[in-house]
Amino acid sequence: MKLLPFWWGLIFLFSGFNVLAQGSLLLVGGGSEQHGGWSDAPYQWFVQQAENKKVAIISYAPEEDSWLSQYFVSLGAAEARHFQIDASNANEASLIEQLSSFDAFFFKGGDQWKYYRYYQASRFADWLRIRFEQGAAIGGTSAGMAILGEWDFTAENGSLLPVDGMENLDARYFRFQKELLPCLPGFITDTHFAERGRLPRMLSMLGYMQLRKGVEMWGVGVDDRTALMVDATGVGTVSGTGAVTFAGIAGALSAEANSPLKAESFEIVSLVQNQKFDLKTKEVVTQFEKVYVSVDQSFINREMALVGNLDDANVNQKSIVFLNNIEGKTLVFAKNNFFSEGSLEEEVHVLDHEWPEGTRKWLPEITKIVLATDDYAAVAALLEDDNYGPYLQALLKTSSVAILAGGASIKFVGDVFCNNLRSRDDHAYRGNLKFEQGLGLLPGVMLMDAFLEEGDFAENEMAAYQYGLWTHSLSRVISLDARAFIKTTIVDDQLVLEVPEGAQSLWVVEAMDGGYLPDANSNRQIISFAKMKASMRYGELYPLGSLSENDDPARPELPEAPTPLNSIPKITDPLGAGEKYWQLYDEDGRLVKAWYSSDHFFRQPVVPAGLYIVNGQVNGQYLEGKIYISKNP
Repeated sequence: MKLLPFWWGLIFLFSGFNVLAQGSLLLVGGGSEQHGGWSDAPYQWFVQQAENKKVAIISYAPEEDSWLSQYFVSLGAAEARHFQIDASNANEASLIEQLSSFDAFFFKGGDQWKYYRYYQASRFADWLRIRFEQGAAIGGTSAGMAILGEWDFTAENGSLLPVDGMENLDARYFRFQKELLPCLPGFITDTHFAERGRLPRMLSMLGYMQLRKGVEMWGVGVDDRTALMVDATGVGTVSGTGAVTFAGIAGALSAEANSPLKAESFEIVSLVQNQKFDLKTKEVVTQFEKVYVSVDQSFINREMALVGNLDDANVNQKSIVFLNNIEGKTLVFAKNNFFSEGSLEEEVHVLDHEWPEGTRKWLPEITKIVLATDDYAAVAALLEDDNYGPYLQALLKTSSVAILAGGASIKFVGDVFCNNLRSRDDHAYRGNLKFEQGLGLLPGVMLMDAFLEEGDFAENEMAAYQYGLWTHSLSRVISLDARAFIKTTIVDDQLVLEVPEGAQSLWVVEAMDGGYLPDANSNRQIISFAKMKASMRYGELYPLGSLSENDDPARPELPEAPTPLNSIPKITDPLGAGEKYWQLYDEDGRLVKAWYSSDHFFRQPVVPAGLYIVNGQVNGQYLEGKIYISKNP
């Protein structure tokens, strides 16, 4: 039997004890390496951390090609060699002998559960921990990075979706093991961070570790095509096209069995190219281009409900109850009436792009407005109408109307919304997210609907709320899922949201005072910031801000109709020869039709039956009259 080297026993003697200085770490969030591109700087830095410039590339799978080995050599490695290590050889002394001549060890992507299953309690893992403590460099990309925290998410039962913890903190996908390669004490790692919308997942992991394991951890999440270079002192520097996110618990947590996570506060830091973070002190070591200073927002005493999906029977019923509890007539902005006939006790008027005939009769009696359209152009057209737009704009600024917004129309309620969030899945990646001014019914707030329900748009959603917060000087972003139903109430002179115990906790992020940088080192719409607060609200009251004492104007008066309604002389007949110019107005004073005629008499135009006002210019004279058209000629 072959004898082991004398130093083999030292592995077991010193394993688990940090007797020497820590080595360097390269954490890569995923994405294909690119010669001459984003990966050159961090991968070259990794090679330079190896004393003998020799890199061992490790995977449980056979080498597909030699590209990565050659890439490391092109960046200065004296040697780069692929090692296939699985359960069959992870305990072999001959493997350790071969690896002992390398000073840098890089784990490829793949399946982190296979990594854990093959390497746990193996001689290879024990030996590599000691090598790291002795100063060796360790790195990994994607699944290869995911195994480098003190505790690792193993994906034993499959992937953990971003919203899983917001629905059930005891979901079967929460599976963690510790100390496979604990290169980052006190941290959990996560990859493909922005691309797959994983910040809520990371925070759920931290909540799970504290509530179910009794361990308080921090998280570090790295975007694709992005790396964190951690030196031997524990200071990490960001490199690449995206961001590195750091997260820690900053408030109370709770979760009943098989229930959503309820979290008062998480502290979030996001850094981009060349910015630094001390992983030991949890402090930012960098300067920011701009400084954000929060502004206290005041609100009016408005009854409002925000509804995830008006097509959902349960949510729809809650909406009907909400509206029926308020007396008066209802105005609905929609292409179709979302409420079945007779479901509302009061009169309902449904609009799409234009005001209907007879609006003047019922508009002053409106006490409820329902937003149920995904077409903001339809709402804008009504607001910009010369006759009724100014009145509606003034009405929306008062507390005399209750507001219900459902589905995609939720986003119109805030100060700002992203108008192309789900038109293409690469808008954020290419820097093409566009923002529009909303109705401003909740000042300082941006609202998002259908939060993380379509995975293809995860990066857009993550970018939109962060970009919206800082570039539009907002105070918070509130995101709802399709089953949500929340409404406002007043508590101690504050406007608060009632968040019931529904299917999922409510996702809220708030900008905190501190520095920020509006653009990463690429076209990607990524914000760097020193501090952001995130919370998950469930079965509680969430305060928005104090009530305004002076900013709740009285309900406006509907102005008088345009001139044609105020003066109606009789049209005389016959009218004689010559060209005549006619204008036909409806009873609300809106122009319906205009035409020239050489007839000797007024010829009735083809229009719907009803009462009209006629203006005529005949032989230099101005005529005006009132006519009722009962049917078309």
